[in-house]
Amino acid sequence: MPKLESQALLRISQLDLTKNLHQILEEILTIVGEELGAPSGSILLLKEETAELEMVATIGLPEDYIERAYSKGVQKLGGEIIVPKQEVPGMGYFALALDPEGNIFGLWEEKAAPK
Repeated sequence: MPKLESQALLRISQLDLTKNLHQILEEILTIVGEELGAPSGSILLLKEETAELEMVATIGLPEDYIERAYSKGVQKLGGEIIVPKQEVPGMGYFALALDPEGNIFGLWEEKAAPK
């Protein structure tokens, strides 16, 4: 395993699990951003009682994030792209993928500011 990923996993393994779930997930996103140079991400949970999505934590991804996820191999690692990159006018881009265990996850990247 590459050094950056190992460092991120080490820090994640040292989190205080007595905190509430939202705090733990926010800390995981922060660690991933700091250790892997990914400036953002999101975690959503599905409320079992109401089947509604609940935003747990979010921060923004670099403008080439979706292409990097594709090139690093969502499919190569056993996942599947289920909704290709699509623009959300004026905001950014999103894509949806399926991991090898059947979990759907989203990719979001902020629209680059005009230079």
